[in-house]
Amino acid sequence: MKEERPSDLELDRAWKKFLAGDDESFNLLYNRYVQVLFSYGLQFISDRELLKDCIQDTFVKMYDAREHLHHVSNVNVYLRITLKNRLINILNRERMYSRIISIQDILPVDENTIEKHIVFEEEELQKQDKIEKMMNLLTA
Repeated sequence: MKEERPSDLELDRAWKKFLAGDDESFNLLYNRYVQVLFSYGLQFISDRELLKDCIQDTFVKMYDAREHLHHVSNVNVYLRITLKNRLINILNRERMYSRIISIQDILPVDENTIEKHIVFEEEELQKQDKIEKMMNLLTA
């Protein structure tokens, strides 16, 4: 038996009920659009697990913010735009992170500086040892 998909009118009603706090409507919207969003997201990213996380984040944020959301004329378009923005943010963050890592890889490590730091710490420890020995020689 073929699964019946909700009509645009039913989805519009589900959106309105969802905004009013109806969890059943949220489930209906999720079940209707999760696969649509997955197929759509594959156009932008090949990492399926990251895409699944972004889709889940999209629905969680939508659920959390439902009191502040307004009626939209096309839920499908709204969800696609929301997911696309989430993916863009994630990809930009990853690019920024990889850029920071690559800059650190390029920066030369000055062996002299590391060596100087080790010598300095050793000298400080020796000074502290001498001070402790001198303090122990003093009378009360």
